[in-house]
Amino acid sequence: MGSPRLSELMGPLIEGLAASEELRDKLNDVRLLTTSTGDALVTVTYNRPIGGGAWEAAARELAEALGVCVVGRSRKVKVVIGCETVEERLSVPGRGECVYLQTEGAFTQPNAQVCSAMLGWAVDATRGLDGSLSELDCGDGRTGAGHGLDACD
Repeated sequence: MGSPRLSELMGPLIEGLAASEELRDKLNDVRLLTTSTGDALVTVTYNRPIGGGAWEAAARELAEALGVCVVGRSRKVKVVIGCETVEERLSVPGRGECVYLQTEGAFTQPNAQVCSAMLGWAVDATRGLDGSLSELDCGDGRTGAGHGLDACD
């Protein structure tokens, strides 16, 4: 189960990686982050050095073909093709539309419906309280001051 964008990308992504020796050589894992806005970020990690012309050219071609951003990682190397964040827009009960960025590699709640419900609960649980709310669960701080709830209408 996943977002429609995730389902749409899975087959073409697997085919694109398989078709490129540069992208599949010593590939360790692939992670996808998609949002309700249709943004998508693919992180590919390797058990070999990456960077330089050949890998970047192949990754750029894949990113353009799929309409995604790509982040490549190998030991002590991070190569960003396009972007390393995706935009999420949620309708939060009791607060309206919230817009925030999810960053590659960060701990987030990628399920839009669950995230919306969590934020709605936080709004309801803190209704009538003065001051700031601090999130203490080591996530992306979406409910804390300066983050997601501050970005709502």
